[in-house]
Amino acid sequence: MFSLHPGHTPDCSAAERAVHTLKGGAGNLGFTAVFDAAKELDELLRHSIGDTPRVHTLIAQLETAQQALQKALDGTTKGA
Repeated sequence: MFSLHPGHTPDCSAAERAVHTLKGGAGNLGFTAVFDAAKELDELLRHSIGDTPRVHTLIAQLETAQQALQKALDGTTKGA
């Protein structure tokens, strides 16, 4: 994922590619929470809206969804 910091201009084309890839993978695997946040973020980046509060919110949602997914996967592999 990419990071947005005050005063830092991210590489939006790289961010757009990464988010688009994440969206596709999450959709194919049925990870709805990740897919939904990535889909909206992909749209914002594609339309060059830039560094908006919504972008930061979506990044936080993606991080939360990723953490929940990681916990679920960790729980699945512990019994293996």
